[in-house]
Amino acid sequence: MDKQKKKKSNRRFGVKWLVVSLLLACIIITFFAGWTLDKGLQDEVFTGLRNAATAALLSLDNVSTESFNLVGEELYKGDFNVTQNMEGIDYYASS
Repeated sequence: MDKQKKKKSNRRFGVKWLVVSLLLACIIITFFAGWTLDKGLQDEVFTGLRNAATAALLSLDNVSTESFNLVGEELYKGDFNVTQNMEGIDYYASS
């Protein structure tokens, strides 16, 4: 009789250990999956922003090869007023 109680107690301990182990594994997997998703999304966003900025700068290089100048609140690329002609940059930003 005493041996049967000991076997049941060992089984309960084994089941409890299994449940705790599985719960811990699920928490670790969930944390790792969230971290990986966050890192991947950040990389995608920064890559997209970098590409949009590069495209806008290259399009402005086609307008003028001179440097940027700020006159008051107006941004110029050579003689080209960038502030008054934002549709080209808006095109790249919205793509």
